[in-house]
Amino acid sequence: LGSEELLRLLAQAHENLGETEDALKWLEQANQLNSQSVDTLKALARVQMQLKQYEAAERNIRKAISIGGENESVLFTLSTALVRQKRMDEATEIRKQIQEKKAESSGTKDNSQNGNGFQEGYTNALRRIAYNLQLSAASIANQNQNNVQAEKWVRDAIAIYPDRSKAYQSLASLYLEENRIGDAIALHELLVQKQPENVFNVINLASLVSQVGEMERAVEILEAAVESDPEGTIAQAALAKLYVAQRNGEAARRMAAEVLERNPSVEAYALMAAAYETSGQQRSAEAAIQRARQLWPEHPMWRSDPGATQSGTNLGSPMSPAQP
Repeated sequence: LGSEELLRLLAQAHENLGETEDALKWLEQANQLNSQSVDTLKALARVQMQLKQYEAAERNIRKAISIGGENESVLFTLSTALVRQKRMDEATEIRKQIQEKKAESSGTKDNSQNGNGFQEGYTNALRRIAYNLQLSAASIANQNQNNVQAEKWVRDAIAIYPDRSKAYQSLASLYLEENRIGDAIALHELLVQKQPENVFNVINLASLVSQVGEMERAVEILEAAVESDPEGTIAQAALAKLYVAQRNGEAARRMAAEVLERNPSVEAYALMAAAYETSGQQRSAEAAIQRARQLWPEHPMWRSDPGATQSGTNLGSPMSPAQP
């Protein structure tokens, strides 16, 4: 096994199976063969993050940046490593750089379109048509229970537009149909790196991880998302639901209260009720539900037990609305 690329592929296979220790061993060998490989350094950092080796992950991702330059993906990994080490000020600065990169990328695309005129617009239109055709073909193949062909069409769509999430979501759905949870998790880890601003990717990843029983890791994923965006109620609500599923009443109440403060909706009150119920505070739970009923008496939630949907591990099921 004298090929760095082969070692990296072996590591990826072990990572997809959840065998992160073995993946790390192969990547360390690949790094010995070529310590300047950006791809290997990024893979090392990703696996080390999963193993909670945050300082080592930071070192490797910083080295990758020094060799290959900055992009949104490596900056997001660096930001996450800093968050996990509770270095929030540094992480915030990195997040600012990510936004600047996105703005620069958008400006470059606009200028390029203005300069190249009709031909580039025509080429882009053809790409969009091909992309949508591949996904339509995949959908038909899936309906005909030919998931092997469906996966091929989806992967072809990804090759056309590697940065769009729709095809990735379709591929993850195929994985879930075939009970390939490890592959679905690996795919969502990739999506989180590609689109760090899309909180639904993070929630989907946490939901999948919780489904395989890795509740502690699911909590860590959502806690990092909340720390990165403390004003965002979507990740907070998902984390509160996960705390409820763990029967961690105190943490659930604290997080649900933050959601309720920022968004006093029927759903937020129902979440608060579930948190109270988890803590054995039945009267407070009933009061929260009564307040929710007053806000919207005809809400569909009242057609069944209002607390029932809040107590499971469903964080917003995988493939819930991730934005393209």
